[in-house]
Amino acid sequence: MNDCKVYFTDTTIAPLIQFVYFYTDMEEQRKWEALRAEIEGNLPSTPSTMTIIGRVKAGVNVRNVNLNTLFQQYNGGGHPKAASCTAKLEDESEAKEVLQGLVDEVIDSSLEQQLTVGDFMQSPVLSAKPTMTEKQVEDLFIRYDVRALPVVDDDNQVIGLVSYKEVAAAKMRLINKQEKRIRQMEKMAGKLCSA
Repeated sequence: MNDCKVYFTDTTIAPLIQFVYFYTDMEEQRKWEALRAEIEGNLPSTPSTMTIIGRVKAGVNVRNVNLNTLFQQYNGGGHPKAASCTAKLEDESEAKEVLQGLVDEVIDSSLEQQLTVGDFMQSPVLSAKPTMTEKQVEDLFIRYDVRALPVVDDDNQVIGLVSYKEVAAAKMRLINKQEKRIRQMEKMAGKLCSA
């Protein structure tokens, strides 16, 4: 018969004792968590309320978003761009579903119905002809409050674009040329008078 003896030293037993304590603590923690889950699972859900406040960001053109109509399903209301409601929840876990439903409805009923360019474009198209003077084009800019116009030929085919900035720059060049001509004439007149 073989006798086997095991000797423990302080360096081998200390980590073993720490592991036993760690394992025991973890088992206790698992038991408490299981007990708490069991108690919470058996508790009746408590009805609660969630207040929802909605506001369309200033400066954003979302014409079809109507928060007043959206929040009426929860007996709320207000202004089309700022409204609130109080949703009654059977359980707090319903909050995520309610909010997601509201976001989905805003996207489906409002954001996808935004205006297209065709809804607000001007027809017939305001345009300039290549034979127009800068004064005539400037008058169109001022009268119709636009900053650029397509330039079209006799067949109404677009051949270019003229902007308010370009017309203003051309006007300044013309004024500068006229002033230069006047200075040259004054200089020549001064030479003739002194001779």
